[in-house]
Amino acid sequence: MPKGIIWVSSRLSHPPVDQAREGVPALTPERFCDWYENTHIQEVTALKGVPAAVRWEAAHPQPSPSAWSVAAPWLTIYEMPDISYRDTAEFKGLDGQSPPKDALLHEIFEQARFDTRFYEETFSSHGSESDSSTPLPKEGKYVLSLSTSEPEATARLFDGVRGVRRLRAFRVQAGTTLERFVRRDALGEGGIKGGLVVVEFGEGAGERVSEVVKGEEDGEVGWYVRKREYGEVQ
Repeated sequence: MPKGIIWVSSRLSHPPVDQAREGVPALTPERFCDWYENTHIQEVTALKGVPAAVRWEAAHPQPSPSAWSVAAPWLTIYEMPDISYRDTAEFKGLDGQSPPKDALLHEIFEQARFDTRFYEETFSSHGSESDSSTPLPKEGKYVLSLSTSEPEATARLFDGVRGVRRLRAFRVQAGTTLERFVRRDALGEGGIKGGLVVVEFGEGAGERVSEVVKGEEDGEVGWYVRKREYGEVQ
């Protein structure tokens, strides 16, 4: 029963779809986030195989103008005690995994992009508490999402960095890009590295984390701030 996550990066499509002649309102960040955070994530975490999630939003300022989080300002990480749950009929019945109703299709999915990946967890560690005399919370206010071909070795580079709350490494199992409800195999395109490192850290640790990232930026690098939790996040 391999533990893992669903990693979903989302953004509005550019250029925006001209929906005026169809009578469909243009999708705004506010409407997108309202649907995603108050409807969609709750539908996903209501499933028995996806008990929790964290919604992240791009941090400001971004350390680099080329960061993945500049183009894709939202990230949701769903916890899966068993990633094989993605193959069940229940999971495949979700909107986005299967065609949604027409209104949702036109108003949301045809005007947005979702990069979805399923990762198996291979390493997990709570970070250093050496910068505080009191125990640190295991969750971090900020997160670094870094794709890499050597996730376990890369994760260990952050071990001992002051202010890091939690480190996790993953190996990719599947990945797709759904843009304007046209799905393509992201792994087959060769643009995704084989692994992912997720580094949660607290206030004041961003510069130290950035120093470690230097030299590891050949993959997708995203910098986010915690926005909302769903379920009981471990």
